[in-house]
Amino acid sequence: MVEISIAIHGGPESRKTARALAEWLSSIADGDTGALAVPQRIGAPALVAVPAPAAASRPAAELVLCPDRRTASVDGVAMTLTRREYDLLLFLAENPRQVFSRAQLLDLVWQHEATCGERTVDVHVLRLRRKLHGRGPLITTVRGLGYRLDGADRLSIDAG
Repeated sequence: MVEISIAIHGGPESRKTARALAEWLSSIADGDTGALAVPQRIGAPALVAVPAPAAASRPAAELVLCPDRRTASVDGVAMTLTRREYDLLLFLAENPRQVFSRAQLLDLVWQHEATCGERTVDVHVLRLRRKLHGRGPLITTVRGLGYRLDGADRLSIDAG
């Protein structure tokens, strides 16, 4: 058995809503109605916007890079990165808040491998963003210019 308490504030209409809701919950417990029946029983719109309570903000994640071991972790959880993803992330981490064009990144990180085009940088940035899950420092697009790493306060490069 599960006990649920619901507080509904207001006048006579609220009492009607509370009774209808209680009947609906009871019928769900008996298994004779579905969840979609509640708006019709209460006489309420199917969707009601309710502001979410303010969530406790989590502290920003920390990205830790260890160049000697070629490891990366966010909040202590190891990241699985390809060689180039790691190279790109480390390069941006060593040069935070500095904007680099795609051509510069190709030259400095990829060293102009014959098979690489400028979209290669975009793909690697996209993959890094996904792997960071929006945590840790952010790789920011500077429209018309290139990319930079923001949030250097959430980054540390470990010597060993």
